[in-house]
Order: sequence, then C-alpha cells, then structure tokens
Amino acid sequence: MDRHGKWLDKLERRISEVEDGQSTMSSGQAKMGKELVALQTEVDDLEARSLRNNLCIVDVAESTAIDNMEGNIECLLIQLLERDTFSSLFAIESAHHSLAGKRQLQDLRLEYRMLYPARLRVMVDCKLFLFTDHKNLAQFLKRRMAGGRGCKTVDTLSQNGCD
Repeated sequence: MDRHGKWLDKLERRISEVEDGQSTMSSGQAKMGKELVALQTEVDDLEARSLRNNLCIVDVAESTAIDNMEGNIECLLIQLLERDTFSSLFAIESAHHSLAGKRQLQDLRLEYRMLYPARLRVMVDCKLFLFTDHKNLAQFLKRRMAGGRGCKTVDTLSQNGCD
C-alpha cells in the first residue's frame, strides 16, 4: 500500500506539471495570436503607405500611340516640370488610359465598376464581363447601342444567379 501511495503521489505530480504546462502554452498561444494580428496590421499599414508614392493624373488627352502611355506621360511631365525636377530614381511603372466614355455605360443602364489595376467590370443580363482592352469595350458598346446582344470578344468571368 505504501508503494502504491508513493506511486499515486508521483503520478499526481506529473499530471499537475502537465496541466500547468498546458495552461502556460495556451496563454502563450493567445499572446502569439495578438502579436500576429498586430504584425498583420502593421504590414497592411506599410503597404498602404508605399502606395502613397503613386500619382493619379487625370484629363490627359490620349494620343494615337496608346500602346506607349508610359512614354507619353513621361514626355508630358518632362515638358511641364523640366527634367531637372526629377531624380534618377523617378520612373513611370505603369500608365492606364480610359477604356471608353463611362457615360455610354450609363446611357445603356449597365452596372459597372472600375477595378484595380485598370479593369472594368460590367454586368449585362446577369453575366459579369471583364474588360482590360479599350478596343473590346468599344466593340461591345457598339453592339449594345445597335441592339445586338453578342459578346464574343469579351471574356465572361462568371454567371450570377440573378432573377
């Protein structure tokens, strides 16, 4: 009996140590979860701050050389602000032109949204269409204004269960 009593005491101590360790691990896990949320918030903030270096220039007349919008914008900025204004780190990473007069979409009573980067999403007959090319959008609008329903040059993203 004495041996069994010592053995039970030893087991109880081990069980107590395991339970104490488990509670310590649980509190550590909660602390790490809070740190993870704080770090994610900080990363989101840093990402948003890095985007602040971007400029949005509107109402720039588009030339016939639409394929080289970066070059057109660079020339425009150099003409307006002189080359000495810019450091050697200055670069135009991307430039987007308008896809088409957004008024046409309103006239056709189509639901649309501009998405980043330079994509236009249009809802037609409960189908979503994504335009990244102004030429496809222009063809689509011509057919819609003429009363046609064909959208063969446009990629269908998905169909919603609209009634």
